[in-house]
Amino acid sequence: MLQEMDDSPASVRVAFYVSGHGFGHATRAHAIIQTLLKSEHHVTIITAAPRRLFSDLLLLHPTLCAFRETHALEPGVLQLDPVTVDVEGTLAKLREFMDASGGDSVEATIQEEVEWIRDAGVDVVCVDATFLPGPAAKMLGIPSIMISNFSFDAIFEAIATDPSDKALVARCRDMYTSLDFLIRLPGHINFPAFPTPHKGFLRQAGGSYTSADSMESEQADAGSAASLSRTTLDIPLVVAIRAALSLPLDAPVALITFGGFDLASSGSSWTAERILPPGWYGVVAGPQASTTGTHSPTGRLRTIRTEDYHMPDLINAATVVVGKCGYSTCAEVVAHRVPFVYVSRTGFAEEEGLVRNLMEPFGYSVEMPQRAFYEGCWSEYLEEAAKLKAVPKPKISTDGDVWACNAIVNVVRNGSLV
Repeated sequence: MLQEMDDSPASVRVAFYVSGHGFGHATRAHAIIQTLLKSEHHVTIITAAPRRLFSDLLLLHPTLCAFRETHALEPGVLQLDPVTVDVEGTLAKLREFMDASGGDSVEATIQEEVEWIRDAGVDVVCVDATFLPGPAAKMLGIPSIMISNFSFDAIFEAIATDPSDKALVARCRDMYTSLDFLIRLPGHINFPAFPTPHKGFLRQAGGSYTSADSMESEQADAGSAASLSRTTLDIPLVVAIRAALSLPLDAPVALITFGGFDLASSGSSWTAERILPPGWYGVVAGPQASTTGTHSPTGRLRTIRTEDYHMPDLINAATVVVGKCGYSTCAEVVAHRVPFVYVSRTGFAEEEGLVRNLMEPFGYSVEMPQRAFYEGCWSEYLEEAAKLKAVPKPKISTDGDVWACNAIVNVVRNGSLV
């Protein structure tokens, strides 16, 4: 169990780098940052994600929370449609990102972060799940923590076949190895940069830190379980209406959500009669979604804008959720114990960890083949998922934000995660 944060008035200054790829990283980082702020620690959020995703934190904690907009600190993953990774597009973006020159080069960006971290007086660097801040923190001798269920090098490794692309993936991995600690979220896959534990930082007399990797120690237990527990910490989930939607309280409802893809505009052939079992209602949630056209606001298949609702509330009101496996969606359906019909994403390595290590042991999930998804043959999968709630499953803790907050502070104060 993590030690409780002491009553010391000293506030920890956290630089929290959040990937701008999708909204899932921002959603879970928001919960951890909120807990840090409630404990009166200073947090600067550095991200390419929209500022509005953190606007409530900036408003409620104006003296503790700051926002620094930046360009992308990782190349991310491109998709052809809601369930298919654009392999060539993703690799092309990786090449462009890693081979950029001038002020946009990887080296120039790392140096920019070195200067900012030093000038900001940062105590600890946290990342989810970008890799460029790691080398910057290492150059300054500041402890750094990865907080994620995957790293992008693992995603790229799964799709890279050309030797030159594999070399770029290896460069990404090398930058991840600069990070000192790993806080693994549920549903994680393997982290290539953490195949065996490294020592991280040791606190020295006077409160300074030195890299344990650079110290010779007769007590070093490379690869042991004790060493792993010191540098890697597994934590619980981070989780961050029917009346409002005029949905019958006793009718089955499918919440259909595919992240940033607007199915309302692309799925005109997906009518209620075609994709829903008799008596079911469907709610299609999408960004800037239109509420007109095929998906009537009063029919059995309705469209809403995700910007207008709190996603956990929508999930909690649903009988079944239909979507793709992303951390935020999987975390919410498990936390609210709502069955999940997922469409497997081609070429996305994160999915395996979410399905095997989160959905199967703790949640209720049914895989819908891509062919059935595209053809609109959803009914049998929705009905199968709805029956799963009768199967008992162990509950998973949902206070991962508190665990992560305590671990971040412990790294600064004690040189270890626990």
